[in-house]
Amino acid sequence: MATKKGSQTPTMAVTLPYKKSHGKEAVEFYNSTGRKAQPWQESLLKHILGVNSSGLYVHMNYGLEVPRRNGQNEVKLGQFQTASATPHLEQLKMFASLFAGETGLTLDDLGFATENPSSSEAIKAQHENLRLAVRSAQNTFGVGLLNACFLAACVRDRFEYSRQQIYNTRLQWMPAFPADASMLGAIGDALGKMAASFPAYLDEDKIFDLTGI
Repeated sequence: MATKKGSQTPTMAVTLPYKKSHGKEAVEFYNSTGRKAQPWQESLLKHILGVNSSGLYVHMNYGLEVPRRNGQNEVKLGQFQTASATPHLEQLKMFASLFAGETGLTLDDLGFATENPSSSEAIKAQHENLRLAVRSAQNTFGVGLLNACFLAACVRDRFEYSRQQIYNTRLQWMPAFPADASMLGAIGDALGKMAASFPAYLDEDKIFDLTGI
């Protein structure tokens, strides 16, 4: 059998310092398959699987040039797979779908974009869903605000008011979305028709109650 020639260690190497290595465990696992790791492979794994004091790998990329016969060279490159947030996002999306099914909201309302509307009608439809959700939330929070205001008035005046007093109290919420040119035009047309039919019905307070502007 011919004597092997050549060096089992690289003639030039740049390796980051590390505290310990998992290379020995990797070699033992490889040899357990019935194959035999070469000395240069054991040395390579020792450097690739080196970890620092925090237990993190110090080499995210590692390159090796292996000379071959007839002047051909083979470059071996190794890289650890970059961590991906895709499985975590998919799990969050699944939980959001379950929550949306119970509350009547859509995934778009919860921040998970499912489509990219391009037409003005599609954008208005999405705004309408969100506006309805805001109106539902206002009705829910309105009850709590009225009760809080009722208790605050009792404490302020040191008098036990009847709860029937809050029946006549109605909260006035601002519009969920600011009025744009299209909305102002539609409101103007509607107010013009109402003023023509009922001249004495509309005033500043009535318009604010109907439109919020």
